[in-house]
Amino acid sequence: MVVPEISRRGVRSAALVCVLAVLSAIAPAALHADAPPQGNGRVAKRDEAAEQAPATRPKSVPLPGATPAPAKAPAATSPAAPIAAPCPGPNNLLRGASLSAAGVTGLQLRSHDGVLAMEGTFWSAPDAVVLTSPESYLLLDLGSVFELRALLVQADNNDPYLLEASVDGTTYQPVWTFPTTEIGQGLRTRSVVLTKPAMARFVRLQGRSGDKFYSVSELQAFCQVPKLFPPALILPPTKYLWDDIDNDGMVKVKAGLAIFASCLLLLACFRRLSQARIRSVFARILILGVFVLATAITAGLGYSSLRSAGPPALLHFAKTAGTTPGWFFDAGVLGLCALALFLLMLRAGGPRIFDTALSVVGVV
Repeated sequence: MVVPEISRRGVRSAALVCVLAVLSAIAPAALHADAPPQGNGRVAKRDEAAEQAPATRPKSVPLPGATPAPAKAPAATSPAAPIAAPCPGPNNLLRGASLSAAGVTGLQLRSHDGVLAMEGTFWSAPDAVVLTSPESYLLLDLGSVFELRALLVQADNNDPYLLEASVDGTTYQPVWTFPTTEIGQGLRTRSVVLTKPAMARFVRLQGRSGDKFYSVSELQAFCQVPKLFPPALILPPTKYLWDDIDNDGMVKVKAGLAIFASCLLLLACFRRLSQARIRSVFARILILGVFVLATAITAGLGYSSLRSAGPPALLHFAKTAGTTPGWFFDAGVLGLCALALFLLMLRAGGPRIFDTALSVVGVV
């Protein structure tokens, strides 16, 4: 039997295909013979390699043109509390201190020379340094940080003064506000012992509110309270009788009486009223009552000032608007006017307006 040629070629092709199939099946197995095992074995080896490898963080490479992140600043530490210098004893720390001032007139050395002016000295006298505005100030450098325990100022009586302290010359903290005083006018001394010491190298003093006419004749600070504090004040000599009469209060009373009498005299100048009489009993009682009431009020103010008694508002007015002798003197003047008017009012037809005016003017 003859095999066709095409069948022989088919057999060769089939044999070749089988050989290629066998080789393709053997080759992958040989290639993967050294590969790591699948499943848990692979994970275990990976974990073991991770444990043996050092833990390093890959460095980030900045992109071209990118702005590098700023380095972190070290954490800020709180500044150490200032340490106070040893206290030199009960001495005035401001005497001899370096002074700088703004908006002041006068001899600046007088403000901290350790010498008090006489109480009641005129506010702008040569003994004082005048602060021309609320922004004016006196600034003293102690040279070192001290604990302030007592303060004293002699300044104009009717203005409060703020004292501030600083340890670095930049940040100031209020320490004390010296209040106004109604003891009398002019330069008056105020002092305080601080309940809590204040740390200070720089001390600044400024006027606050008031009438804005500020002046300072002495400023003192102590790190140890002196045995005698406040110090003995320099008081003016004692005045008696006429010299002790408050001129301002007396002028006000006399001015009021003079105005009243002048009005009566002007009325009396008219021909029709030159002989006119105050015939109305009510008018006579009213005029006399005004003077009697004024006499009683001024006498009461004098008594309140003498005994330091009465309502606080009344006592404050009696102390600030006049003196004890001045109030009693005014009461005496008003009492004499009331007596003269009483005698005129007894006339049958009533006193003439002209006579009433003359009696008031004559007494004043």
